[in-house]
Amino acid sequence: MHNTIQQKYSDLILASSSPRRKSLLNYLNIKYFQVEPNIIENIPPDLNNPVDAAKSIAHSKAISITQNFKSKYVISADTLVFLNKKIFGKPKSSSEAINMLMELRGQKHSVVTAIALKSPKTQEIYIDHTVTEVTMRNYSDEEMNKFVESGSSFDKAGAYAIQDNDFNPVEIINGCYTNVLGLPICTMIELFKRHGFIWDSRIATESKLADDICSIAESWDMEI
Repeated sequence: MHNTIQQKYSDLILASSSPRRKSLLNYLNIKYFQVEPNIIENIPPDLNNPVDAAKSIAHSKAISITQNFKSKYVISADTLVFLNKKIFGKPKSSSEAINMLMELRGQKHSVVTAIALKSPKTQEIYIDHTVTEVTMRNYSDEEMNKFVESGSSFDKAGAYAIQDNDFNPVEIINGCYTNVLGLPICTMIELFKRHGFIWDSRIATESKLADDICSIAESWDMEI
């Protein structure tokens, strides 16, 4: 019953099972209803470009639930990590997670998040993206194994969480912090403005918060 009421009074549908994306929308006081997208999340084999791959997956997530929410805005996102020409999605096993973390250790790599927004006015899906440069610290095998054994790697591109204070894998971040969390707030806001989504949020009246959102996010106590 509660979910039915929440859905009725939410103009935005979040097509994601990510607790980080949920936490970001909650912090911004944006009303939404969360629905898990109905797709098998794999990197398209014909797409070698990580930006194109992330856009394709984000589009698939949005379109998988669009038919059920024609009168609502639907937002989805997909995050991928890439080092040189290699794309890292979510690991499917402990050994794959360890291999990813070993390859990323001490390396500068990039994180891309693509956001897809379906407009109820046009029924079109609009997509934008953000790329952030991240440099990993030279963590030990013991630290890496402990993190993987905790089970926290499996729902994260590249097998790591930038916000994990115990593992703390990142040394330097150049760009948007919330992009690495899985939802670049400034890109999302621009999509909202561009396509007519009006929301009751603290950022609507505090423009400085929108500008500083990445630095503020670093201090949030968020589900990993």
